[in-house]
Parts: sequence; C-alpha cells; structure tokens
Amino acid sequence: MSRKLSLYLTDMWKAIAGMRDIIAHAYFSINTRIVWNIIRQDLQPLKSCIEQIQQNENLD
Repeated sequence: MSRKLSLYLTDMWKAIAGMRDIIAHAYFSINTRIVWNIIRQDLQPLKSCIEQIQQNENLD
C-alpha cells in the first residue's frame, strides 16, 4: 500500500472513529442533517476506497 494511501486511511479512520464516539456518547445532541449528509456524500467514496484496497491487497 502506498504511503499516500496509508496516510489518507489513517485520517479517514480517525474521522470514522470520531463519528462513532459522537453517536455513542452524545446521542441526544446529534444533528441529524449532518449525519444524513455524511450518509449521502461520504459512504460511497469510503466503499470505493475499501474495494480498491481489497483489490490491491488481494483481500476478499
């Protein structure tokens, strides 16, 4: 895996973990618009990135 991709993934996983923490610990103060925008805008690029990693690393 390239260093650039590795750095990108590190930042991406930090953001994912941060979102999980907010949802788990601040449930009643979550802005549903922000969550919905993340679902609409960020999940497909994440899926594509994971699929590319699987192909590059020969993972199934």
